[in-house]
Amino acid sequence: MENKDLEMVDRDGHTPLSMAILEKDTDVMTEIAKCMVEKNKQLLLRIVDPSTNTIPLLMALTLERPKMATYLYDTTPLEKLKNRDRAELLSTSLRVKHLDKSWDLIQRFPSLAIAQDHSGESPLNELASTPGLFLNTRQLRIWERWIYYFTCFSGGLVANLLHLSGINRIYQMKLLHVKTIEILRCMHQVLESEDNLNYRQHKLVQKAFFQAAERGHAPFICHLLRSYPRFLAITNENDKTVFQFAAEHRQDKIFNLIHGFDEQKRKDIVGRKDKFGNNMLHVVGKLSPSRQITHIRGAVLQMQKELQWFKKVERMASPKDLNCINSDGRTPREEFTMNHRNLVEAAEKSIKETATSSSALVAALIITIMFAATVTTPGGIKDITGIPIYLDTKAFRIFIVADVTSLCSSTTSVMIFLGILTSRFSEEDFLTSLPTKLIIGFLTLFLSIGAMMIAFSSSIFIMLHEQQSIVSLSIVLAILPIASFLWMQFPFLLDIIISTYGFKVFRRRVETVRF
Repeated sequence: MENKDLEMVDRDGHTPLSMAILEKDTDVMTEIAKCMVEKNKQLLLRIVDPSTNTIPLLMALTLERPKMATYLYDTTPLEKLKNRDRAELLSTSLRVKHLDKSWDLIQRFPSLAIAQDHSGESPLNELASTPGLFLNTRQLRIWERWIYYFTCFSGGLVANLLHLSGINRIYQMKLLHVKTIEILRCMHQVLESEDNLNYRQHKLVQKAFFQAAERGHAPFICHLLRSYPRFLAITNENDKTVFQFAAEHRQDKIFNLIHGFDEQKRKDIVGRKDKFGNNMLHVVGKLSPSRQITHIRGAVLQMQKELQWFKKVERMASPKDLNCINSDGRTPREEFTMNHRNLVEAAEKSIKETATSSSALVAALIITIMFAATVTTPGGIKDITGIPIYLDTKAFRIFIVADVTSLCSSTTSVMIFLGILTSRFSEEDFLTSLPTKLIIGFLTLFLSIGAMMIAFSSSIFIMLHEQQSIVSLSIVLAILPIASFLWMQFPFLLDIIISTYGFKVFRRRVETVRF
């Protein structure tokens, strides 16, 4: 086969090399590609898709063929490509998370950070908008977060242990995030070296700035602000600053950067108005974007989170901002009430259903059972004195204590849930009052169920203490109701506790950036 034969295209415009890329990513196909390239080096720079100016390397990256892409990257003469094509390679490598190639590209061609790619964007925009490149704690369970924060990259034995213990996914995730930060720092150095950006570059950086704010990429924002502190004053098409934009999209990591300013500056930022006359309190008075609220369990916690945001901004606002009227003629509180009316109704309905069907009913049933158990003494009583036969045994004392505990705690639970049903259900009640009642109600209900099972097990032991197999089986079966109820209700209880009493604690951790 002649060299020029390798440049022939079929009716779809594919060359033999592009056909090899389309096949499954194997060592065999990579060797075939290697043979073709060695025979005709021009194949590396030949456009395989004229509509998109796609060269073989870009095609392999786009289709996520790692083996083929690695070979083509090592052999493609990147210096012969146009800057726009190199920028597209960098953007694509970031999009598909081939960060080793991204790092090498930005090291060899630093100006690519703010160069325009085929889509008219820049690699900086791709870095700001690609999901998964920066840490998002919502992707991790609590125990996974602990593993993430304590993971180090010492390699060897540690890496093998991580793989064997089934947490290699978290290790790889953190490795990806670390590489992303290194690329970000390199882009940051490029921006610092640029004394004056032209209009197009400024617009690209500005767009990346707000894209990162919308997605909560705090490291990106911090590095960009260090390069361009004046970006604190820039606004988007609705005349919103980055802090108003972050508040609108409920990105607390970005919003918490406001603590890098003194108190008066924070008040100025909160009081600034957008093109609709909304200050930051008006902004958080609007309902959260659906993607920021749907992950929260239930309308009650959603309403609580909305109130927490409003109260958080309200504490920073000056008195005049609390009564500021926007272009619609509404104050921040009126804006909040109007936009959250449906959510308040949904939260009220949800908490009433929880208090009646799944909680108060169970607690009332436990009261009935435990009261009957108190009257019906296990093992019987003495005919003459009426004293329980097994009064002096340890098992009977455990039964009495567990029975009384279950009866009292279930009665308390019923009273708490009845108190919920008679509440006012105003907006402010969903901040602390109603969630606290739910917490107490559920805790006492869990306690009553556990105590009831202990009383049941003690009663079985008293009556059948000589038949250990039956006693053991009964105790095991007694655990099932506790386990099933905890499995259904405990995650909700844990979410309420964290949301109600963990908010202030966790949100104090902010980026250490001073302006």
